[in-house]
Amino acid sequence: MKKRILWLIGITLCVVVPISFAASKEVEIQVLKALDFGTIKAAPVDGSISLSPSQPPLVTTTGGVFAVSGGARKSCRVKIKGQKDTLVYLDLQPRTQLVSAQGKTLELDLTINEPVRNLGRSGVITDVFIGGTLNVDANAQAGDYSGDFVITVDYQ
Repeated sequence: MKKRILWLIGITLCVVVPISFAASKEVEIQVLKALDFGTIKAAPVDGSISLSPSQPPLVTTTGGVFAVSGGARKSCRVKIKGQKDTLVYLDLQPRTQLVSAQGKTLELDLTINEPVRNLGRSGVITDVFIGGTLNVDANAQAGDYSGDFVITVDYQ
């Protein structure tokens, strides 16, 4: 029986959808850094790689997934601009699917560093970090995987 080693290269994700509210409560969302798991290597055993929602991210792996040194692993960093001195709740869809050019998929569970924030006197926050856990099954195909997710800004 041959051993199969899987290389997942350049897994990048971070497309956010701006959501507008009533004219007095509009919000702008800008991606400052994309979520990037870098290059990983996987054995024929289920596993995962997690990036904490911080900068620099804490990287952990489980099962048959290994982080290859030199990878550019980054949590996603987002800028949110809205109504000054307003409390907002930031919500992510909990899971998204990444797709390769060949149509293969991987599941990504998302996390955010602080879901309840105050936009403050400037009406801008630039330290919103998004991380996640990429679930890699034993039969995953090597390649570049990408996807998107929605972040919702709810004024309190």
